[in-house]
Amino acid sequence: MTMEEFAVKMKVLGALHRKGLRQATDKARYIVLEAAKRKVSGEVLNVISGRGKASVTSKLRARGAGYEGIVGSDVFYMLVHEFGKIIRAVRKPFMVFYYKGKLWRVKQVTIPRRPWLQPSLDENRSKILRCFDEEVGEAIIKAGLA
Repeated sequence: MTMEEFAVKMKVLGALHRKGLRQATDKARYIVLEAAKRKVSGEVLNVISGRGKASVTSKLRARGAGYEGIVGSDVFYMLVHEFGKIIRAVRKPFMVFYYKGKLWRVKQVTIPRRPWLQPSLDENRSKILRCFDEEVGEAIIKAGLA
């Protein structure tokens, strides 16, 4: 292989690599999205209204020379479930609410962490890495460098 032929193959590899990154990122995004939806459908969180589950979405966008897959929710309480939160009475000395048929008066409520998004990523890390290995490996083969 001459240097000119090698240069052409490297140029082809660049284009194929970018396409492969897009496909791998898209596959990885979908894997995490599906796992997150399972977790908010009873695996971690109980479905009451379905608003939280319906709010879990994803998108793929170009970033620099690559791509990023974004999975999340724009519903505030989904963030509270992921990280937990302490809610304090602000305008009055106590918060008053009914829970399990009883009236409660408290100065603060601690909502525990019930992570649903990070575990969706962590539990599928090997699948995600395999997506990138396959797509980049395929680009190298298609470019004639393997």
